[in-house]
Parts: sequence; C-alpha cells; structure tokens
Amino acid sequence: SRSGGAYVDLGRLGPRSVVYSFGIATEISFDRAVIQAAGCPVYGFDPDPRCRRWLEAPGRWVPPQFHFSEIALGAVRGTFPFHVTDLERMTGSLTYDFRGGETVTVQCQTLRDIMATLGHARVDFLKLDIEGAEYDVLEAWLREYEVLPVRQLWLEFHPDGRRWTEGSSRQLLKRLARIGLVPGYRNYFRCPNNCLMVNVRLPDPEEA
Repeated sequence: SRSGGAYVDLGRLGPRSVVYSFGIATEISFDRAVIQAAGCPVYGFDPDPRCRRWLEAPGRWVPPQFHFSEIALGAVRGTFPFHVTDLERMTGSLTYDFRGGETVTVQCQTLRDIMATLGHARVDFLKLDIEGAEYDVLEAWLREYEVLPVRQLWLEFHPDGRRWTEGSSRQLLKRLARIGLVPGYRNYFRCPNNCLMVNVRLPDPEEA
C-alpha cells in the first residue's frame, strides 16, 4: 500500500533469506507481499502495545511466516520511554514526543542484540521505518560496524526540521558508504526521505 510500501530487489531474496521489518503499526501489506514473492520468513518489530492487539484481532490474517516482536530497535540496549500518538495516526516514536499522546516504557535492543537472539549472521533485507529514531540508530551503526551485516536497507527518514533536516539526512546517506551501503533507488513516491540502500561490500549467498 502507499503507506506501508517499500522498495526491494526481489532478485536477491529467496526462501532462505532473512528479512527484518522495523515499524509495523497497522500495516503489514509489504511484509505479506515479501513472504508471498520470496517465500521467506519476515521478522516484524514494533514496541507500540496497540500493534500486537491489531495483529491478534479476530479475523486478522497474518501469514504463519510473519514473526512479531515488541522489541524496539535502538542505538543502545535498555528501557526507554516510547511516545504514542492517537489511535487514528497509529504512530509512535522513541525520539519525538507527540502532543496529546501517551508515553509507555519499552525495551530496546541493538541490531547486534536482535541478530544474536534470533541466530542470524546476516540480514538480507531490512526495512527501517521508526519515526525519527533512525538517525541515532544509523549513527550507532557507523560507529559499531566496518561492514553492516545487511544486504539491502530500505529506510524512511523523519526529519524534524530542527536537529535533523532533509539536508542532514542526505549527508548521513553519503556517510553510510563507509559501512558498505550505497543508494539503490531513491524518490520512492517522489519523496526524497525514502530510499533503498544496497551493500556492495557484503556478498550474496551464492558468492560467499
């Protein structure tokens, strides 16, 4: 769908691929499509307590290959406040405090933590839609990794116009080349804040 879509090179995915999807809310059409097209499981993450209730609602069809966790992806491990908007917008953020919304406490883990827990040495596709927290997460990856163990990264930036702007987002994209990521596709829905990055320093399975 327009709100839940993302770009992915399906030619680089197959039944044995590992797909992470951070930021679910009430939209898993993309995750369903990847499962159908590639035949691989998708691991979905969203700390918003309403997300699990939505997924478990009577009559909701969730593919058995979709595995959900309420863990939040963070720059560091720990317990942090998560700001929730009204139900209609169904958006939450570790970074931005929404006026009139409530705050809940959630558990955060780093990408390294999550991969170790799930037993994954690499991620073939990672969707990152985490409402402003992506900036701190990407900065942490630049400090932590020489080569990010992710083959494709689709991300959506959420600049606030103050600390983070579209210009600073573009600069951050350029810096990701240090850990292997280069632009694969931009202007998704003609929006410069969405892009697909491809890791040119991480070989595909058949090349490893």
